[in-house]
Amino acid sequence: GFKHINDHYGHVTGDRILKRFAEVTQTLVCEPCLFARYGGDEFILLMKGKTKKDISGFMEQLKKTIYDDDFLKKYNVDFSYGTALMDDSFSDLESLIEEADRELYKKKK
Repeated sequence: GFKHINDHYGHVTGDRILKRFAEVTQTLVCEPCLFARYGGDEFILLMKGKTKKDISGFMEQLKKTIYDDDFLKKYNVDFSYGTALMDDSFSDLESLIEEADRELYKKKK
């Protein structure tokens, strides 16, 4: 929903929201994980040694934390995500990200 926020509240407010979003997510994302903005309201989470169930549980906890934040709640902040597990079927990071991107778009439909 970041495009909607920028369109209705302006880019300065959008930047404040992104900064707060980053602060909130940093409270849950720890080493050796990486959580990064992929584009718009889409994010990538890289975690080592986790199962699909672990990742799904983590993402639900992250969404709840975002939804419960007083500042972010005022703007109905949400985000989209896709997941992929690294295994022998992935030859490189790019193919892993492509798999997560495909899952993200399936969830959006």
